[in-house]
Order: sequence, then structure tokens, then C-alpha cells
Amino acid sequence: MPARDSGYEIGYPATRSLIREISHRGHEICLSPSLGTFRDREGMVREVARLRLVCSQEGVNQEEWRSRMRYLRRETPTTAHGLSAADMAYDSTLGFA
Repeated sequence: MPARDSGYEIGYPATRSLIREISHRGHEICLSPSLGTFRDREGMVREVARLRLVCSQEGVNQEEWRSRMRYLRRETPTTAHGLSAADMAYDSTLGFA
């Protein structure tokens, strides 16, 4: 894991609890994929699948899933293809401030 990635694991009990709390408050659960995924289609798909699995296990279900790339890292068209392969509804990276 690169030094600038978060350091938490989505499956940790505290993370799962936070996901439930955020959803219970009526907010969306969105993904901020790890740094290298902007060029790694398979990595993106794995991270999205892991998020969806954990959310499903915690009773959090959403019709759409969204993302924003960390540090606004994006490579056209590679990142878009990875997000599409992961069936993300949209990515807000380019809309950031």
C-alpha cells in the first residue's frame, strides 16, 4: 500500500460500524479508490466489489455507487474504463472544486 493511501481496511469492525452509521444517517457510501487504481482496471473492479460486499454484509444497499479519485488522480480514458468495468454510476473527480 502506498504511503499516501489510507491504511484502514474496509473489513475492520470500526470501518463497518462507520459504514452502517453513515448509511443510517441517510448518506451515500462512496468509494475513494486506492492511489494506483487510476491505471489498474482489475484493481478498481476488486475494490468496488469489496466495498459492495462489505456494505451488503452490513445491510447497506444502494441503487447506485459513486467514486472520486484520491488526489484527483485520473488518466483518460484508462480511469473511466476501470470505473465503467466496476459498474460505477459516476465519478466526481473532475467536478471537484
